[in-house]
Amino acid sequence: MLAIPDSIRTFLKSKIMVGNNRPTAKINIAGMPAGTSLQDPAAWTSWQLFTSTAQSRGNMCETADGRAIMIYVDGTDIKLAYAPTVTGALDGTETFDFVNAVTIASGKDLALTSITLVNEKLNVIMIYKNTATSSIVAEFWRDNDGNGTGMDKVSDIYTALNSYDVSADDFDLTPSLIHRLGNGNLVCTLPYFYISMVETRLIKAF
Repeated sequence: MLAIPDSIRTFLKSKIMVGNNRPTAKINIAGMPAGTSLQDPAAWTSWQLFTSTAQSRGNMCETADGRAIMIYVDGTDIKLAYAPTVTGALDGTETFDFVNAVTIASGKDLALTSITLVNEKLNVIMIYKNTATSSIVAEFWRDNDGNGTGMDKVSDIYTALNSYDVSADDFDLTPSLIHRLGNGNLVCTLPYFYISMVETRLIKAF
């Protein structure tokens, strides 16, 4: 380890990091809007297009063997599609193979999904409307190997995430990614639909 000489240490302590002594930096982001809000997505020009409007309500992560995997909703089907690498998918040199996408669940009305690699397994949260009961249901799914093989339901997380009959106009808050706590528990956040608001609830019992 390189020690800082006492004279230099004293000099640094004597400087107030404001005014002429303030640290400066300049960051240039390609595609950033000039003179408009950075929070306005319409002002950016370098968005990478992953999917069409029929392939939405999900997210992307990396598989155990290093591929990019996307979970998305197509009609009432929940599907998985792959690209060779996450880097390639992000920089636009590779595309997801939606032609050979794998359907893991069907008949899920108004579905929303998320996928996360945790404990070398791909973990999926899906919420959807049970049309027979009008209840919003949340389920936990997991694969066998972290690569999407043998994706199957593990358990229900919640069987009634609503206090009224939710319509498509209300259904727009995707479940969070799954995270692992220090004690090994898995946690996520889910929307709970009230007639006048949507509440986010932390779920940590699975």
